[in-house]
Amino acid sequence: MIISVDPGMSTSGSGITVYNEKTKTVVFSKYLPPSKGKAQDTLFVRLKEIVRTVEDQLRSHPGAIVVVEETFYQGLANRLHQRMIGVLMYHFDIQTLAPTSIKKYVTGSGRADKKEVADACRALVDEDCKIDWENVDITDSIGIAVAYDRKINGQVEFKDE
Repeated sequence: MIISVDPGMSTSGSGITVYNEKTKTVVFSKYLPPSKGKAQDTLFVRLKEIVRTVEDQLRSHPGAIVVVEETFYQGLANRLHQRMIGVLMYHFDIQTLAPTSIKKYVTGSGRADKKEVADACRALVDEDCKIDWENVDITDSIGIAVAYDRKINGQVEFKDE
């Protein structure tokens, strides 16, 4: 099992997905809407909810791998995101993937947009899964799980860019 986290920032939501790489099914997905208030104040609330959700899923799926999207922001957003990653690393043994790598493993191109990633995930994930494909935070977290699965299993053909 892969538990993937799109941590988001204070102005965007977060998505957490549990993905069964053997059956290509999403067994759990949760959207955490953006918090209201100052970025530094809401970071604690966001982290607490992410950590609680991941802990619950690890109890349900012992041995699952936790994968988090790396992101690169400027200024305060970068410092907040680095703190978020640090807190997650403190609580869990995590793997990280850069956004370009996620796009490349899912679509074959590191330049794919969010819709292309969501469409590729929809084609790769079992069609019986009940997923809100319009929620970009959920589809981003699914993309992280699919990308990690494809990375560790060598299931990707890269396009010439």
